[in-house]
Amino acid sequence: MTYHTGIRQVQLAWYNRAGKRLASIGDPGIYHQIALSPDNRRLVVERVDPNKNTGIYNFWLLELSSGVL
Repeated sequence: MTYHTGIRQVQLAWYNRAGKRLASIGDPGIYHQIALSPDNRRLVVERVDPNKNTGIYNFWLLELSSGVL
């Protein structure tokens, strides 16, 4: 499950069922759509490129084992 409120910079994170934060995922950023792969190894996110101030969203693939976006 994913949850976000509005358009602002956030830090993606893993939480357990009790709501305790377990670990951060990737870098902070402005994220929109988020999808976890069926094997739980990759995360696809729609986000604003942090190196460009365009406000344009692109899809990024995050390898969860390495944290590389």
